[in-house]
Amino acid sequence: NLWLANHEFIESDSLIGNGKMKWIDQKNKAIVESNFQDSEWETLTQEGIAAAFEKDEFDGVGWIRQEFEINEVPAKDLAFEIGNTNDLYVIFINGQMIARKEFWGNAPTRYTLADNLLQKGKNIIAIRFIDVYGKGGLAPDDKRGVYHENKKLNVLGENWKLKMAAYQ
Repeated sequence: NLWLANHEFIESDSLIGNGKMKWIDQKNKAIVESNFQDSEWETLTQEGIAAAFEKDEFDGVGWIRQEFEINEVPAKDLAFEIGNTNDLYVIFINGQMIARKEFWGNAPTRYTLADNLLQKGKNIIAIRFIDVYGKGGLAPDDKRGVYHENKKLNVLGENWKLKMAAYQ
């Protein structure tokens, strides 16, 4: 009950199908920014995130974040592969929305990145998941990652930061 009391109740339908990103709370906009402080969030592996979304049959909204480093950034032909997930999601890299899945059924899992989106050095990826039934969050998937000309760059780590934001 204490955990639920610290989260806002939302109707998931209010977050989808409106043609633009809808924020549960305006303060959540900072989550996608590079300087956002996520040190108090849980640090989990992909398996841990999947388990967190299944705990007590959780349905709601959760955010994951990861900081990653790139030493040499190709100028073109970059993509992000989200891989296996059953949820609706919005993906941000370095504060820019790169993809959004807000409908049930099959959807692309690889998204082209704008030229010059990735920076040499520190980069941030943030993903908001909307889980309304079944398994949720970030299911383990070896295909997940950043690609250059269909070759996976080994820049993402195993650990992610997790924060549950709302329940339904």
